[in-house]
Amino acid sequence: MDLVQLQPAHKHPLSLVAGESECNACSLHTKADHYYHCSTCKVSFHKECAEYSLVLTSHPYHPRHPLKIRTREFAEVVEVCLWCKGKMGYIFYHCSICDLNIHLFCASQTQLILTLDPGENHDHPLTIIPRKMNFTCNLCGFYGDWFPIYACIQCDFMVHKDCLDLPNVIRRSCHEHRITRRLSLPLEKWSCGVCHTLVDSRYGAYSCSTEDCSYVVHTRCAIWDISCEERELEGVPEELDELKDVHPYEEVDGDNIIKHFSHEHQLRLILNGNGNGFVDKTRCCEACSIPIQCDNFYRCDSHNKCGFTLHQKCANFPRRRWSQLHPHPLTLKADDITFNYNSRRGFYFCTTCTRFACGFRYVCEEEACRFVVDVRCASISEPTNHKTHPHPLFTDLRNRGEMACGTCGKASSIVLYCLQCPFSICFKCATLPEKFVYLFDGHEQALTLCGGEVEEDVKGQYWCYICERKLDSKQWFYIDDHSGATLHTTCVFGSSPYAKIGRGMINDGSSESEFEIIPNNLRPLCCKCDRRCPDAVAFKQEDNIYCSSDCLSIEKLDYDCNFFYSGEKNES
Repeated sequence: MDLVQLQPAHKHPLSLVAGESECNACSLHTKADHYYHCSTCKVSFHKECAEYSLVLTSHPYHPRHPLKIRTREFAEVVEVCLWCKGKMGYIFYHCSICDLNIHLFCASQTQLILTLDPGENHDHPLTIIPRKMNFTCNLCGFYGDWFPIYACIQCDFMVHKDCLDLPNVIRRSCHEHRITRRLSLPLEKWSCGVCHTLVDSRYGAYSCSTEDCSYVVHTRCAIWDISCEERELEGVPEELDELKDVHPYEEVDGDNIIKHFSHEHQLRLILNGNGNGFVDKTRCCEACSIPIQCDNFYRCDSHNKCGFTLHQKCANFPRRRWSQLHPHPLTLKADDITFNYNSRRGFYFCTTCTRFACGFRYVCEEEACRFVVDVRCASISEPTNHKTHPHPLFTDLRNRGEMACGTCGKASSIVLYCLQCPFSICFKCATLPEKFVYLFDGHEQALTLCGGEVEEDVKGQYWCYICERKLDSKQWFYIDDHSGATLHTTCVFGSSPYAKIGRGMINDGSSESEFEIIPNNLRPLCCKCDRRCPDAVAFKQEDNIYCSSDCLSIEKLDYDCNFFYSGEKNES
C-alpha cells in the first residue's frame, strides 16, 4: 500500500508493512502492528507519524505563520526543536519565514501545554507567550530570547519553561554545603560563587542551605553542568552526598613512621627542612614526580630499601575530594592502572594542564567520565594567590572556549583568571614551583620563579643559561639566586617534567604496545623529529628513541563529561 500524504515531504512512495521498526521521524521504537517504509531511502515511519497533517495553521506555539512538514533533504536544518530543545529527526514541522522547527510529536500533542500551574514558583497560573523575545527570567535572572516563555500578565512575571523544573536543593563541587533555590534574595550586594560577578537580588538564585554561610550563586551558574533529574537532593539525607573521610595513612609511630595506602611497606619521615644540603636528589616523589630536594619526605623503611619516597605534604593528599575543576567527586589513585577503562598503564595526561605525567592523580569514577587531574592541579583552590600576580585568581569552567595564557601565550580551555585586570594563566604555568634546585653541569643551582618584567624595566637583552637563546623577559622565567643567570621554564623542566623511569602500556582496543621511559644520558637522536633528545628522560619503543610523548604520538584522550551553558546574565 502506497502512501501519498507525505509527499512532497518525502519524494518516494511509502509501503505499509506489518511489524515493528524504529521511526525515523520521532526516533522512537514503540510497539505497533504496522509501519511505513521507503525501500529507496531505507527509512521507516510510525503509521501515526507518517499521517500527520502536511500544514498546521495558527498553531498555539507559533501562530504567526503556517508550519509545513519538511525533511532533511530540503535544506540545512536548525538542529533543535523550538519547544523541547531536543535534536531534530528526519521529518519535522518547519517555518520558512522564521527558520524554526518543531518535532512532529511536540506540535501534535493531544493536549498542548498552553497554561501551567507554577507550583511554589508563583501564585497564579501561567500562560504561554507564543514568540521568541528578549526578556529577563524572574526565576534565573538571565536575559535572552528564549522560548518557550510563560507569563503572568497581572504580576509582570515571566519565566523560561525549563526554569519551572529546576531542582530545589543541589550540591556544587566548589562549595562545602548544599545550596537551595530562592525566588529572591535580601536586598544586599551579592557576588556569585562561580562566576564572581554581581547577583541581582530581585531574581531567583541559589544560596547556601547553612544559616551562617553567605554563599550565593546565579541560577544558571549553579545548574550549568548538572542534570536536574539526577541532582535533586531535596528530601535526600545529607550524609549521602558527603565524602567518606578516609585518611591516606595510618600512624605507626606518630608522624615519624606511617603506613600509607599507596605502598606495601612502612614509611619513615626524613626531616630535611634545615637547608643543610639536599637529600636523595636522584629520587622523585611517587605522588608529584618532583625530585626530593629540601622538603621533608617519607622513605620506605623496609630492609630491602625499595626506594619508595613521598614528600610529607604529598603523603597528606586526601583519598577523596571535591574540586572546582569538576562537578563530580574525585578519587586519589596511586596504582599503575590509569583511567580510560584500563587502556593505559603507567602514565596519564592531565585533563587540566594536558601534561604527560606518571604520579598520583585524581580521577572521576562516574560512569563514562574520563576526567583525570594530577595532584598539582587538583591542589589549586579558589581564590588562588600567586606570588607573580597582585590579585586573587579564579576558575570559570562554564566558558569552554580557548583562552590565551598571559604567561606563556598558549591557548588553554581551563585557566585561572583575574577579576580586577585582564590577566589569565593556564594551569601548566600556575603549577610551576616558585623555588627549585636545578642540577646543571654537576652543580646545584637554587632557582626562583620570576613573573616577568614590564617593558620599561628591562635593561638589556636576557639570555637563557641552558639553551643560550634569547629570553623574553615579559614572560615567566627562572633566575639563579646566586649568579643572577636566567633560564627558560621549558629548559628547566623540559617537555615531560613529570615522567618517571619505567614502562608504559597503551591499549587502543585492538592491540597493546609498550614503551620505556629511560634516562637520557647520551642525548640520542629522536627518530621522529631528528633532533637531539634535550630532556632528562627519553622514550624508547622497541629499538626507536623518541624525545617526547608528542613524538611517540601518544594520543591525548578528551575528557568526556557533557556540559552545557547558554545565555547571558542580566546586567541591570
